[in-house]
Amino acid sequence: PEGELVDQALKSRPELASVELAMRASASQVTSSWLRYAPNLGLFGSVRLTNATGFAGRHDSFAFGAQLDWQLFDGFVRDAQRHQAEAQRRDAELRMEQLRESIADEVVNARRNVQTKRQGLLTAQRALQMAQETLNLVRLQYEAGTATQLDLLTSQDQADLTAVGLAQARFDLSLSVIQLRRLIGAPLVG
Repeated sequence: PEGELVDQALKSRPELASVELAMRASASQVTSSWLRYAPNLGLFGSVRLTNATGFAGRHDSFAFGAQLDWQLFDGFVRDAQRHQAEAQRRDAELRMEQLRESIADEVVNARRNVQTKRQGLLTAQRALQMAQETLNLVRLQYEAGTATQLDLLTSQDQADLTAVGLAQARFDLSLSVIQLRRLIGAPLVG
């Protein structure tokens, strides 16, 4: 069924995975742009050991501390970056939606093309059968003397042309099946 073929294509096509990763990256950029509003907390510490005693009569000294930086106004740069990241995320979502629809359309069209080529093959097989029956009939008429040699040659040419048409129909069907398999991500031979 078309739905299963479309689902298989959506699961196996590599370009969807690429756009999915781009969407994730864009979503991470949006989160990152929001985190730029948060304050920065820095911790520091130092320990110093010497062989000489200081004023306190100790061989060691240490210092620990914390520093909090919070930029309250930056000329709306962070806001612009946030809007840009959100626009990129939305663009990736729209590309994903468009790609999904495009793949679904391609698969549906390819499946219908395979069905059309199968019907064409059946028609070509019937045409060859009719051409062979006509050739047999014209041979009988020729042997009976009611058909000319031109009628016999024309009938043989028509049978040969329909055999070529049958071979072309088989080729077209095989080509459309390969195209469908490529679109759904299945192995081309199988």
